[in-house]
Amino acid sequence: MRLPDYHRLDLSATLNFKLGGRIPCTFGASIFNTYNRTNVWYKQFDIVENSIIETNVNYLGITPNINFSIKF
Repeated sequence: MRLPDYHRLDLSATLNFKLGGRIPCTFGASIFNTYNRTNVWYKQFDIVENSIIETNVNYLGITPNINFSIKF
């Protein structure tokens, strides 16, 4: 048995700049699963009273992220 086909779109952007003209910095933003599709990540199987229960575990929905770093 195979997992069903899935599709997702991830977007990201990064800006490199110097703080005070000297200190290198990076600012980034990204969006995971921009379409907010319900995709199966993996299947979980449990045995309950001699029967196998199959449960789909899905990826997260839209997940925004931001980051900022300073290099010393």
